[in-house]
Amino acid sequence: MCGGRGKGKRPGRQPLDLKKVDAAIKLIEAKTPPAEAAKQLSLGRSTVYREIG
Repeated sequence: MCGGRGKGKRPGRQPLDLKKVDAAIKLIEAKTPPAEAAKQLSLGRSTVYREIG
């Protein structure tokens, strides 16, 4: 066994934090550039653009 679920861990990517996405959208509505909003909230730039699109 490789150690994934057997040790109580969930393999794969972490789920997207929807609170951060909502905060990013609010920042963008307040005239903050999407790249800057992503940087402030530790989100990927492409994630922010995908979510506002």
